[in-house]
Amino acid sequence: MNVESTINTILARRGYILKYEETPASSPEDMYELKVWVEDRNGIKYDYRSIYVRDTTNPKKKAFNLLIDQLIGSYYESIKKN
Repeated sequence: MNVESTINTILARRGYILKYEETPASSPEDMYELKVWVEDRNGIKYDYRSIYVRDTTNPKKKAFNLLIDQLIGSYYESIKKN
């Protein structure tokens, strides 16, 4: 199972759908952007964040790896607060 599928599965259990928009790098000096949000079953959009990656081989994979790292970090922070 790849990282994108894993994130989709986790969010689906909570009643959300992962949505994203990609902006490829226009040059080697430019950055790839992955703009991420979730939507509930009623189609209400909840912006999450944008991830910027400077990786020319597989920027989408690297961006999703960063996204799951951030989601896990947020989860641990919420556990510490409770």
